[in-house]
Amino acid sequence: MQIVGMSMSGLEPPGTRTVGTFYAHLLELKKDESAQPQTAQANPLEWQATMCVWVDALDIKSEPSGDPKTDTAAFNDRYHPFVNAGSPSQNPGTGRTVRLTLQQPPTGKQIRLSAGEGPARYPTTNVFGEWKIIDAKMTLSGTDSPEKPNVCTNRPDNPVPPELRNRDYHTESDVPAPTLDQYPGWPASN
Repeated sequence: MQIVGMSMSGLEPPGTRTVGTFYAHLLELKKDESAQPQTAQANPLEWQATMCVWVDALDIKSEPSGDPKTDTAAFNDRYHPFVNAGSPSQNPGTGRTVRLTLQQPPTGKQIRLSAGEGPARYPTTNVFGEWKIIDAKMTLSGTDSPEKPNVCTNRPDNPVPPELRNRDYHTESDVPAPTLDQYPGWPASN
């Protein structure tokens, strides 16, 4: 699947790696009736997805390069909460709203390639086919606007364990936040 405009690697500070569990919850998936083409063959159908994501259960750790000029030991080779990385104004624990615009495969192309879930931690074959994410927008935690409200702020169904919420960015640990198994998981390879 092709994603334009959003990546985890763009959010983490250079020279670090991210560990832990990224939580996401799909709130809504619907056809974008306003963007439907005259002919689906020329312009495939578009869908709008809204989901909540939480990064509170992620940690970052420095990856030493071996160069004393660039290895500033900013994280002292210890784990630090991912929340607020690079932007102290963000409010941890509140969730972020992600809005995606997906483009369905053209008429005549296979829409579903797999059962959609399984025992694997990551996909080993193409499970998305010709579906494309053509737009991706994510609110910063704690931000809101009338046009695109952060519907994930302080949701009661926040799946992040309470002890991992609202951690201070400067908190250090020798032990990373736990990395849980994928749920529901990816289809096993054929």
